[in-house]
Amino acid sequence: MKINRINKILIPSFVGLTLLVSTSCESDVNDLNTSPNSFSSVDASLQIGTADLATVLLASSDASRMASIYSNHTVGAGAQWASIESYNITAGDFDNVWNNAYQQGLNQSRNVKVQAIANSENILAGRALVDEAMFLGELTAFFNDVPDVQATYNDNPVYDAQIEVLNSVQSKLDSASTYLGSNSVSSTGIASAGTWDEVIQSLKARYYLIQKDYANALTAAQSGISSSANDYSSVHADVAGQKNLWYQFEAEQRTGNIVGEGSYLYNLLDPANTTVTRNLATAGDELRFANYFNDGNVNTTGVFAADASFPIVSWYETKLIEAEAAHRTGDEGTALTALNEVRAALATEFGGEFPDASSSGDDLLKDILEEKYITLFCQTQVAHDLARTNNFIGVPAKTGADLPVRFLYPQVEINSNSNIPTTRPGIFVPTTINQ
Repeated sequence: MKINRINKILIPSFVGLTLLVSTSCESDVNDLNTSPNSFSSVDASLQIGTADLATVLLASSDASRMASIYSNHTVGAGAQWASIESYNITAGDFDNVWNNAYQQGLNQSRNVKVQAIANSENILAGRALVDEAMFLGELTAFFNDVPDVQATYNDNPVYDAQIEVLNSVQSKLDSASTYLGSNSVSSTGIASAGTWDEVIQSLKARYYLIQKDYANALTAAQSGISSSANDYSSVHADVAGQKNLWYQFEAEQRTGNIVGEGSYLYNLLDPANTTVTRNLATAGDELRFANYFNDGNVNTTGVFAADASFPIVSWYETKLIEAEAAHRTGDEGTALTALNEVRAALATEFGGEFPDASSSGDDLLKDILEEKYITLFCQTQVAHDLARTNNFIGVPAKTGADLPVRFLYPQVEINSNSNIPTTRPGIFVPTTINQ
């Protein structure tokens, strides 16, 4: 893995994109084996923008598209996406995801962190740690073991075990909380009604869930994002360079390459389809169907309009983590209450009928997981859930019997890093934490 450790800002092609976000840290400096003076000519407040933009790419670009096909939210219908639809997937399909997360993402966030800590810029250091944690959390969830400790200063970094990376993610989020505390996200110049602590706790809940640490996931979720107004999302405008990335892909760049019609989610929500039914009957899904899909395609005037925001981590995700984690730790009352809070919010958002659930046992767990499957449309966490729960809700595979559960190590890494694992499992082999 060759990382360009250069003293300049990497400028993405969508430079106008922004984020709408709702002393024990000494070890964090050592993640980058470079003096902060070596890049002091670059303002860290500018570099953080590149790292932030990389989180938008990770959430709503290639990884999101891959995950949407894995999860049967969408159908790959053209170019390489048709091959992915039939699970004819190659290592090269993941080059962009890997390069973005490491080159534009982790490298930049660590540069910012080192400089910010050296200059006692606590807010900036905390933001960099939040980004760093997200890159590593998503990489290890999708790829299994990945480079962490040596990732930004060694061209052949050693791979760290998945559980070690997930523990590192939690440590980085704890450090971020020390720096950011209850400061409002808007204090960093980005509009939001929330606090950094809320965002950090929601992210901690997410990665505890991925790790199957349900007790800690529950505790974190209950201190996480407290309303949809506090969501941490990418914000977009109908202006060149600032449009929603799914909109750009669907409406401007690769029209017809990924569609909705024929996917399991499409059939599940389609009011005209009587062969696939929800575990929890929901008349309001007709309105959600119209928001997600249009004429068989992903809706570029609805959920993926040019100016539509895209969640990085949201209140919906947080409450549904709370619901599942409560259920798995034996508190069905809290689980049901959290699920029904989501249902009430959906009724307000869409104006339709989302009746309360009243189930229990495995049926309640299925209601929770199915609601999350539907609500987090085209978000990577859905693929993580299906892999983690061994497809508890029974989403059908595109072909054969099994859903894909991991990304392949990318060709660029196979070609360049002599420390890449010699055993490289296929897409149907669970990662370590899911075995």
